[in-house]
Amino acid sequence: MSEENNNGVTTMSPLQQPILALRELIGFDAAQLVAFLPSQKRHVSLWHQGYSPASIDALADQFPRLYPPGFTRQLSPRDRLPPSISECAGKMFPPFLATSVYRSALHPQGFQDGMTIELGIEGRHLGLAHFSSCTPGAFNQRVRTLARGAQPLLEAALRERLPALHAEQSVPVYFDRQPGRQALYAPRPPAGLDHQRMARALASLKDDTLTAFWLEGRRAFRLHAQKLAGEDVLATLTPTPLPMNMTSAEMRVLSWLAAGLGDRDIARRLCLSERTVHSHVASLLRRLGVQRRAQLSAQAAANNWFVPDARGLILASVPGLGH
Repeated sequence: MSEENNNGVTTMSPLQQPILALRELIGFDAAQLVAFLPSQKRHVSLWHQGYSPASIDALADQFPRLYPPGFTRQLSPRDRLPPSISECAGKMFPPFLATSVYRSALHPQGFQDGMTIELGIEGRHLGLAHFSSCTPGAFNQRVRTLARGAQPLLEAALRERLPALHAEQSVPVYFDRQPGRQALYAPRPPAGLDHQRMARALASLKDDTLTAFWLEGRRAFRLHAQKLAGEDVLATLTPTPLPMNMTSAEMRVLSWLAAGLGDRDIARRLCLSERTVHSHVASLLRRLGVQRRAQLSAQAAANNWFVPDARGLILASVPGLGH
């Protein structure tokens, strides 16, 4: 999930930074960050490096099934150090070295030691951070202590990267983008949510994350989308009023203004008359207290005040998004 800036230089995403910074302290050959989806009661991989597809799936899905949240407290009740194969495997049940996670996924890659940090804030389980090494005994007590000290950094990065994931009113919507498999899963989606329209709108997502608005009729949601490992997407919808008391129609017009369209093209996109679009633009100028359309566009882009369209044209056009 590295990103490339306008100068062609590859940079690290905010999720990578705290994990890879640990490499100087606790050498490892592979790492993975896994997030917990409360509404679906399952884990998904957010970022990984060095693991095979089989290891990624095993650590994200099978591992938390074998060892539910709270295993650190059971294995290290006093110091709460993250468990490792070299120092805690004998205490784990079922025995980790005998599980298919290790024997079928990790061992074939040559990993001899592993360590897992449980991530949570205020008693709420957020996910897991897995580390593996081809060196036996790599994750001894000293390394486990260093990892425990870095745990708050990982928790903060995970919470910041998925800001609405654990909000009380947010609705997680997960879908994969593999060819021919745009299936969506939402245990309690908002009534009338157009899954396929959302899938089409986010299919062009190129950045790791997106913050925007989503409209279903007159209902408005704040949309946070996070690209997961394997090109899957997790979107969270949080009911919220539109900014500056905008109407849904004005938000749709503002979205196309941010993309650089004029009144005639906006009217064609929204199946409105040009006169109606001009009226909405005049209303937006009054609401935002500005005099020029360029100022409307700038405020929309700066505050993520737009709704992605089904063809991905707005994502590709709004400055700083979709590039």
